[in-house]
Amino acid sequence: PIDETRLEGFLWSYDLLRCYFTWEEQQTINTWLKTLQQKKHAWQFGPSSTKNNLRTHQLKMLLMLDRLLDDDESLAKDQKILAEHAKNNMLKNGASFDYKERDALHYHVYDLEPWLEIALLEPEYKVVVNRAYDFLIKQIQADNIHNQFKRSKQKIDAKRAKGGFGYAKKGGTYDVKKIARSVIVHSTLNQSALAEDSALNYLSKDQIKQNIFFLARHDLWHF
Repeated sequence: PIDETRLEGFLWSYDLLRCYFTWEEQQTINTWLKTLQQKKHAWQFGPSSTKNNLRTHQLKMLLMLDRLLDDDESLAKDQKILAEHAKNNMLKNGASFDYKERDALHYHVYDLEPWLEIALLEPEYKVVVNRAYDFLIKQIQADNIHNQFKRSKQKIDAKRAKGGFGYAKKGGTYDVKKIARSVIVHSTLNQSALAEDSALNYLSKDQIKQNIFFLARHDLWHF
């Protein structure tokens, strides 16, 4: 689910441009999309991954695929799973299951990113997602970006830190620059001017521009 989540830009683009493809080309692509959809449905989750960001990323992609394929039956099933996942993954105070389990803003953001995308497709989750975004900003404003992964319950975090992955260092500091994508999509979701988001104070113009797809979609969303 994590590798395939990066195909979201392709799916958005195909939705916009498929009218320029021939019928035969569309059938070829749809066959590939159907295979991807089926394999994602077949993925087996563990006790933790069924509640964490892996499930969120999987559902984000499935909701997009269901719509591209006009598969109403699959969409209804995935929406039902999503409703249950929201109960397990998002806490009432805005924190995510990932934050509780990993004790790191890195994973709260990594879970928030697909949720922001989901809310663009499923507006009823806008309130829940905005609460998770507000939780992130409050943590940054309170300077709670240090001592990351200190109480992580996932053994893989210690392995990654030992293997040289700086972001997973126990007791490290979260790199606030990594919220750029969340800031842009949050502004898109709420149909607000990007310049109005106070979170821009933590980012540079270059960091925003590096997210060109999300920035372009933000502008298109307001037309």
